[in-house]
Amino acid sequence: MQATNLETYISFKSNIADGVYKIYGTNLEPNTEHALTNFPSLPVIGDYLCSVNRTELINSLENAETFTNNSTTMSPLYHILLDLKTTQSNIVASNDNVLKIMSIPIYKLKENNQLLISPKIISYLKGLDSESIQIHINKEQMQIMFSTDNVKIMTKMKDYRYPNYNDIIPSQFKYQIQFNQSELNKILSDLKPYIKQADSDALNITINTDTFNINFSIINVLEKNYTLAIETLDVSKLDLSVISPRDTIKKPTSGVLIMPFESIDLPNNMFRIKHSYLLNSINSFDSEILYLCLQKNYKNNTIYINKIPLI
Repeated sequence: MQATNLETYISFKSNIADGVYKIYGTNLEPNTEHALTNFPSLPVIGDYLCSVNRTELINSLENAETFTNNSTTMSPLYHILLDLKTTQSNIVASNDNVLKIMSIPIYKLKENNQLLISPKIISYLKGLDSESIQIHINKEQMQIMFSTDNVKIMTKMKDYRYPNYNDIIPSQFKYQIQFNQSELNKILSDLKPYIKQADSDALNITINTDTFNINFSIINVLEKNYTLAIETLDVSKLDLSVISPRDTIKKPTSGVLIMPFESIDLPNNMFRIKHSYLLNSINSFDSEILYLCLQKNYKNNTIYINKIPLI
């Protein structure tokens, strides 16, 4: 549509349940149906916060949506976190058991901020007409605006406290493994028909010097065993971090964290993990070579996966 005087005529689309508003100019002729007085008052545009590439933002949000908890809209884990910082900005999503962290370039960031948004806004962002999106916030009215020159999309700022995801990332790992994503994907896809027949989709995985042994069984029905070639890397080389001057602990800054997994009465080189967690995690990367780190202790059992070499 061609934009005209927004002070006189507007077209207003809303979904109140989702807190999403889309406002743009229209070339409608004056009449009582479309007169400005028949529409809700326009939200107040907040202060400029930052700019972001449209394609990178949408791709990251779509990736993150896979890992949100969609069982209830009243939980912070239903939403996606935009953790905006001058050092490194992340998009974060979690469903209690799997945590996905993705770094994203942010431009001209005015101040550090954390924004919680509904995954449902993704479809609205796809309608923006520019590769550069500006983000504004209005803290008084609890609103976030994504805008280009011609389109403005308003959404409610969620007043939930998102868990501190940095606290659960281990600073070191016992095992560090490199593997081929498509080869593991083939094994997990082959297991799908058998998983549907079982009460549990737990896989038993044993880490050897140069192989991943994957076992799945249904008692008294079937047992499937697979071997995946791996390369065990030097654990001491783990370093993915952007370290602040006050921080001496090196931690990963992006990737997938899977926790917890069952480890009771299992050897140190063996762990149990849900088939769906592992499959969704490796499919969220666009790299053929992935890296898996394993941490097992009595306080924190964690699997970490990323596409960046841990060196």
